[in-house]
Amino acid sequence: MGDEMNPKQKDCVFGIVLLIIGAYATIESALMIRQAAGPPYRVDTFGISPGMLPLILGIFLLFFSFLLLVSSVAGSENAPGMLADHARNIGRGVVSAFADHDFRIRLAGIALMFGLCFLVLGEIPFWLAGSLYLFLTFLFLRPAASETGFPSALDIVRLAAISVVTVAAILVLFEKLFKTTLP
Repeated sequence: MGDEMNPKQKDCVFGIVLLIIGAYATIESALMIRQAAGPPYRVDTFGISPGMLPLILGIFLLFFSFLLLVSSVAGSENAPGMLADHARNIGRGVVSAFADHDFRIRLAGIALMFGLCFLVLGEIPFWLAGSLYLFLTFLFLRPAASETGFPSALDIVRLAAISVVTVAAILVLFEKLFKTTLP
């Protein structure tokens, strides 16, 4: 994929990616509607179902990405072959993204955020979860001070103190000044 793609090829690849996202959104919203119709909610009116808007948006995304895909392959002599080539290019792009060090760092940061939001918050107090999250993020993103990459004891104490003070400032700011309850 070293050479630059022309606009039709970019539209084709983007159409494939959007088609996949649209299919996912439509399927998930249909499952949401089905779940809301069952106990304990028993929402049987489509107009008030929590899955109504995502379903409509997913269908629109499917429709318009299909139009983009069709318009990008219109006029080519080997449309199925072109689509297969682009699907392979998308696969190679995903594989090469995971080979990139910066991408893996971003992915680990997203995993830390996911862990905080969905696994830790609510299970332990906010101040502890926030401090732990900041400490792990600082520890993970700090430049390696030595060849081994292990932090010194002073670095660990410094990062822990910064994490606790930052979360304490956030708690004071939001709970005392803004009168907001944090999770």
